[in-house]
Amino acid sequence: MKKFYVADLKKVTALFYKLGLVVILYALAFSSHAQTITNVVVSGTPVCAGSTVAITFDVTNGTSLAHYTTSTPYQAWLSDNAGSNFIAIGSTFSVPSAYSTADGGVTTGLTQNIIIPAGTPTGAGYKLAISSSSPTYDGVAGLNGSAGFTVNAQVIPSVSISANPGATICSGTSVTFTAAPINGGSSPTYQWYVAGSAVSGATGVTFTSTTLANSNQVKVVMTSNAPCASTPTATSSI
Repeated sequence: MKKFYVADLKKVTALFYKLGLVVILYALAFSSHAQTITNVVVSGTPVCAGSTVAITFDVTNGTSLAHYTTSTPYQAWLSDNAGSNFIAIGSTFSVPSAYSTADGGVTTGLTQNIIIPAGTPTGAGYKLAISSSSPTYDGVAGLNGSAGFTVNAQVIPSVSISANPGATICSGTSVTFTAAPINGGSSPTYQWYVAGSAVSGATGVTFTSTTLANSNQVKVVMTSNAPCASTPTATSSI
């Protein structure tokens, strides 16, 4: 049996030291080129639920096996209004661009339109993050996500009419109709109609007439200026 002497042990120790150093240096080199997605920016905020927003982001290549290309699939993730609990929204997408081909190379200003889900409630702390596959970058935890932004929920405008002194009157009686808007915004506008025809100048919240004929129908069309109104107009008749 071969006997090892101190000199042999020193050689073995030196060999393992060199091998370990090589492994460490390789690991450092690899980790210095880990693929990432950063600088996610959401434009045009605050936004309405159900609307489209433009996002931009940057990507950084990993090693030669982890480069971003025009065929890289990306996925958008939206947080709750506290900036946590990210969920995937929409389908995966790719972004054509002149991508860097270098290890650690950065491609900036990638742009994509994203639809904010229609049922998203109002809140001021939403964030968007982007993930990718081929190469893999996980955005489910919101890593390197956007700054917080406001989403306003969709609202449904409606209007009703009341009549004074009432809906049943005698011919020639003065009657005033008043519109009561819901989700009309800060400055809703109105157009009143009698028997299907627009009344010239009758564009206020009230309408008064002394010339109604028997069975005339009075109608108002309200146009809302509320943010995120699901439809701009609402109609009521009496």
